[in-house]
Amino acid sequence: MRAGQDTSEWAIECLDVSPIVQHHPASIFASWNNVRAGFPTCQGHSFVTSFPIERRAYREIQLDSNIDEPGVLDVLKLSLTDSGNSHQVHAITSEEVGLSSSARWQQIEKFDGLSIYKNLRALPRAWFVSKVVSAQPLAILNAIRTSLSPDGTAFDPRSTAFVEEPFTLTSDERVEAAPPEIVEASNSRIVINTRARDVRFLVLSDVYYPGWIASIDGHETKVFRADYALRGIAVPAGPHEVVFEYRPLSFYVGLTIGMAGIVVLLAIALRMRRSNKSP
Repeated sequence: MRAGQDTSEWAIECLDVSPIVQHHPASIFASWNNVRAGFPTCQGHSFVTSFPIERRAYREIQLDSNIDEPGVLDVLKLSLTDSGNSHQVHAITSEEVGLSSSARWQQIEKFDGLSIYKNLRALPRAWFVSKVVSAQPLAILNAIRTSLSPDGTAFDPRSTAFVEEPFTLTSDERVEAAPPEIVEASNSRIVINTRARDVRFLVLSDVYYPGWIASIDGHETKVFRADYALRGIAVPAGPHEVVFEYRPLSFYVGLTIGMAGIVVLLAIALRMRRSNKSP
């Protein structure tokens, strides 16, 4: 795909752009008035091109760039046309590309040109994983972005969690664990009932933030930063009540300072009262 032949700078006719463009305009597909503050109105364009491909079945089409400097190629529309029947055109839409996996997306309803899909892999607010791996923050972030663990294996957040501290856990996935049940939820308190036959790692899809503490059956436990941005704790086997509460340090510092101020004021008042009673 060549500039000046298959595609061009969309603002190639604008007075501030045309002097620096080193290619000719390609075949124009559509045009519009480009209005910008401080510049004369000019025509913006999108362009069209076509490429012949062999008669065979394709699972994917990949566009590679080979340019010396950074640039942006904006593909607005991609269609497949049968050369033997020019009326037989199949438009490849962004919806098809993003929602083509039937294992992940299920179409629920379609009306007025809009489609509603259900994400079959959506995770609940709280879930158990059987494996915990320790890794560096950037490695964890990359695993989330690419769905590949640092060791190159597939990363599935439904079965594995990453933490940033020296901590690992491996449980038997064949041992059943009931899904965590949220029985109370507010802005500062979440109560979850758990039941598992072996130790599990509980991941909460709420953002990790300093000030949140967790307890299991009334005993405080460590809160890990899981999967780069979430909260997680290790939960032993058996039935348990897990409580997350928001208790920021600033609140206790302010409370301590306030109580200390009250004590000082009371001491000063008491001393002044005694002084007034003295002959």
